[in-house]
This record gives sequence, structure tokens and C-alpha cells, in this order.
Amino acid sequence: AQRVAIKARSKSRNRSASKTRNHSVSRICAEDFEFGETLGEGSYSEVKRATHRGSGQQYAIKILDKGHLKRKQKLPVALAEKNTLVKLGAGHPGIVHLHWTFQDEWSL
Repeated sequence: AQRVAIKARSKSRNRSASKTRNHSVSRICAEDFEFGETLGEGSYSEVKRATHRGSGQQYAIKILDKGHLKRKQKLPVALAEKNTLVKLGAGHPGIVHLHWTFQDEWSL
């Protein structure tokens, strides 16, 4: 599976979702989710609706094409986006909260 950055679907912060992240000893991966419809697409990414298999919580998962990012030298842009979400997303009402990131051979 090729899934990476996971962002909460709802506007409100979900305490149980962050408890799951902090409490979990194992790493989260694409197999932990059931993927649904595509919510949006960009030049090197797409966003899919996904349901966490353990909790039933819905998320929007942004899937970045690692090959495209490397070819177009956009890896620093993706890293800057992630770092911005980490720094600002947890406390800013206008920025989506980043719950997890993960990668595989093809995607960030």
C-alpha cells in the first residue's frame, strides 16, 4: 500500500485519536486503514478518505508520489509542509492536525 501523511477529517480535535497515537507502541501503517473515495488530487499527491480499522475514526490521508517528488526535486517542499503541520497544526484552528506520517517504497 502507498499511504503516508494522515490528517484528521473533522474540524474538531479528537482526543481519542491522539491518545491512540501516543499510547500505541507499534508503528502505524497503511494496512491499519480501509481506504475509500478520493477527496482531492494535486500534481504529485492525492487525498483519500480512510477509516482506521481499530477505532473506526475517519481521516483524510494525503498520499505523496515519492518518485515524482524526487524527479522534480520537491522533497524539501514536502518536508517543509510536514514540519509546518507539526509546528502549527496542533494549536491553530485554521490548520489541519497532523496525526501521523509513514512511508513505503513508492509514497511519502
